[in-house]
Amino acid sequence: MAYLMPVVRMAFFKPEPVNDPRRYGSISYCMLIPICFTTILAIVLGIDPEIFPPDFYELAKMASTGITSDWWGWLE
Repeated sequence: MAYLMPVVRMAFFKPEPVNDPRRYGSISYCMLIPICFTTILAIVLGIDPEIFPPDFYELAKMASTGITSDWWGWLE
């Protein structure tokens, strides 16, 4: 949540400069849809990592154990 708060602050609460020379066209939904999907998925998995797919946390733990098993006994 703290990661996304600067974006929300700049988008909604920061006053717009009076002499801003930048002009933007309309948004491209091809770029907006993946950003919104990724944001929603990150928030949902951050709140409940077991919601989709089942045993997601166990899968992540197995992957980290497989990667770090040769690291001289660290993270055991």
